[in-house]
Amino acid sequence: MSQRVHTFILILGSWTLGGLLGEIAQADEVLKHLVRAEETLSEIVQKVIPGRIWGPNGALQRTLALNPGIEDPHFIYPGQTILLAPSTETAPRAPAAAPLAEAAAPAAVATPIPASIATELSPPQTLELGLDYGFVTVTATDIANAARATLRSSYSLAPSLRWTQSWSSGFRTAFTFGLEKIGFEPSTNPAKTLGETSKTLTRLEIAGSLPIGERIHLGVFGGYGKKLFVRALSNTQVGIDAIAVPTFGLSAEAKLLTQGRSALGLAGTFAYVGGATTDGYVVSSGRVYSAGGYYEHRFGAANASAARFTFGFSSRRQNTSLLELNQDQWGAGFQWSLPIFTDTSSDQTQEKP
Repeated sequence: MSQRVHTFILILGSWTLGGLLGEIAQADEVLKHLVRAEETLSEIVQKVIPGRIWGPNGALQRTLALNPGIEDPHFIYPGQTILLAPSTETAPRAPAAAPLAEAAAPAAVATPIPASIATELSPPQTLELGLDYGFVTVTATDIANAARATLRSSYSLAPSLRWTQSWSSGFRTAFTFGLEKIGFEPSTNPAKTLGETSKTLTRLEIAGSLPIGERIHLGVFGGYGKKLFVRALSNTQVGIDAIAVPTFGLSAEAKLLTQGRSALGLAGTFAYVGGATTDGYVVSSGRVYSAGGYYEHRFGAANASAARFTFGFSSRRQNTSLLELNQDQWGAGFQWSLPIFTDTSSDQTQEKP
């Protein structure tokens, strides 16, 4: 009887110890992720580890502590294996080495996080400076007598300033302020003159976009800014106005080809343009669409400086109570983006034995 009791106790103890060790192993579970093309470290961490991503003791910082071979979080490459700890509290404990006789454990030394790592530990933000150059054609038809006038620009110069923020799950927001100076060619009809030979347009815009897969971004945007309108067609003069109207639309961007830090893609928008009321006429709602391509190159890290070259076409259809108006525009542009608000303060530290 005593032997049976001892056997039962041994079986029960083994089962209990095995369950306890299983729980410890599960708590210290480490996942391996094989990096794919175009992935960034912050995107990988967001997919696997819940909770806060950036900041001290955030998921990204714990992942870097678990992967000492990653000296710069901006530089990971396809085929690289990264260890991830799904725990939301702390990184898994490394197996304890057997203690050496009469050897004191080394004291932890607080060392500043390198600037490149501190950049990735904060939500990336960039400032983009842009300059577009193109040509505009405006066609106006008088509703009453079907008289028509076609205005062509000698140039269209549009500088812009954009502040972009990247958040969890790849969501991006952007605030844009833009100017556009349009100079018109002289009238081809000697009997008619232009009331003004140039116009300056301004706009404010806010936008948000979300990645769909690895190559596509879909977004929404809204803004308020001035658009070109023809005031009236008389026998001797064509008047030009700049009227402020709201705009709301959808955007899409797709990468077609990537090679290293360079990418080639397509982009397009479709927007609703609201109406307005002036002293002499009423502006109806209209629509505008655009399509084009881009070439982008990043200089170093995923959130480092980047240059983008764009080209495309846009078309707007918007009538007034006096005229039918069509505006077509061709152009190309250059944008240069720089990382800003980088937190490199020395109070962010990581433990290093």
